[in-house]
Amino acid sequence: DGNYKVKLSDGRVLDGKTVVIASGCKARGLGLAGESELVGAGVSYCATCDGNFFRGRTVAVTGYGERAREAAEYLVKIAAKVYLITQDDIEVDGTEKIEGRVTALSGHPLRAVEVACGEKKTELETSGLFISAGYVPVTHYAEGLAELDERGFARTDESMRTSVPGIFAAGDVRDTPLRQVITAAGDGARAAMAAYGYLHG
Repeated sequence: DGNYKVKLSDGRVLDGKTVVIASGCKARGLGLAGESELVGAGVSYCATCDGNFFRGRTVAVTGYGERAREAAEYLVKIAAKVYLITQDDIEVDGTEKIEGRVTALSGHPLRAVEVACGEKKTELETSGLFISAGYVPVTHYAEGLAELDERGFARTDESMRTSVPGIFAAGDVRDTPLRQVITAAGDGARAAMAAYGYLHG
């Protein structure tokens, strides 16, 4: 009927004629013991955000696809040494490629990572581990409502409108190539103005 209800985890229900979905996304981690405790103490999910904290030091990148390649290419310009730990067919000049996967983390702050390749395990000393395994959007509550892409990110036009009139999406929850605070804030401004225009014709 042109009205939306949003139920919150505390049981409250909010009513509105428009909704702006801005619930962001979560970096896909490795699921290792101590990983969450090391975020900010050696573990990062964003090379361009945190790379300069490791300038002139040894770091490792693990992941797959273009995200891992881009992280390694960025870090090789500022770090003393970059390990590229992957099972993908990725090559980045200036890195030392290690075939395998990270299976354990040591130290707090991070001191070393364990890498497994088949039955063989190797410990690599590193100050930083950059995990480039993609992102998971927080859109589970919008499934079956607004159109999402195959990964679950909201599809929008340039005014942040989704496929459903009155529902907008902004920030990292969108299907967008850049996930930064500054771009999310810009999305939010456009979504707010589009919602205002929708309400006022």
